[in-house]
Amino acid sequence: MTPGEATELAFDLMGTAIVIDKGHRLRVTIAGADARNFALHPDPQGEDAPTIEVITGGRSGSYVELPVL
Repeated sequence: MTPGEATELAFDLMGTAIVIDKGHRLRVTIAGADARNFALHPDPQGEDAPTIEVITGGRSGSYVELPVL
């Protein structure tokens, strides 16, 4: 990826057995690692620690698209 350039990312979500009722909200948390399931790489305390930027608005605005049953 190129720093400062918008990039589309797609993630497979782990299954869940919860139904979100109409009108309820979800909170999305963005992190550089899931320590319980994946190794931390690069070291978040090291000099190569990643920077995550969320772009708002415009054509490159960030969004979350969730599956609906």
